[in-house]
Amino acid sequence: MAAVFILRQAIRTLGTWAMWLTACLAGGLITVLAAALPADGFYAGDSGVKLIAAYNAIQHPSRPFQIDLPVIGGERMPLVERFFWVHGTHAHALQSPVFPVVSAPFIAAFGIRGAYVVPALSFVLLVPSLFVIARRAAPDISRGLVLTMAIAASRLSFYAFEFWEHLPAAACLAAAAAIVLAPRGQPASTAQTALAGY
Repeated sequence: MAAVFILRQAIRTLGTWAMWLTACLAGGLITVLAAALPADGFYAGDSGVKLIAAYNAIQHPSRPFQIDLPVIGGERMPLVERFFWVHGTHAHALQSPVFPVVSAPFIAAFGIRGAYVVPALSFVLLVPSLFVIARRAAPDISRGLVLTMAIAASRLSFYAFEFWEHLPAAACLAAAAAIVLAPRGQPASTAQTALAGY
């Protein structure tokens, strides 16, 4: 629902062609660059914790947040990495519990490359939100400058290629800011403020 509102605001603010051109450019860039990356490795180790949680959600959809403890010789081993909290016969990932569960269907459908779908889509949705924010906060700013900064001069473009929750979180924050920032001279409505918190 929030994404639909952001897209409507982006269309009004930028014009239909500019918004779609920006989203297509971001999506195309992400696709081309991601295709060249090896799918069998991560930049940082904490992505592995999220991948374990995602595989658990695929294997046990009725209890996606309860990760099975490793079994050695038929016995459950409660000594696990510090990123897991042991709770009885299972463990919980201490990092971003929702992100791996949201990513799990894409991993199930596309293999390990599916882990990158949510971050990449978040980047594509982030760009129109940034445009709405820029046009409302600084209406005289160049659209080209915003596009260049969002795609080429931001670490968020790097996060689009990682199995991290950073980019989905940034996209949600940008969407909320774009919803709350009303055009100059007009206060945000109660509905806009409530939707931003949703």
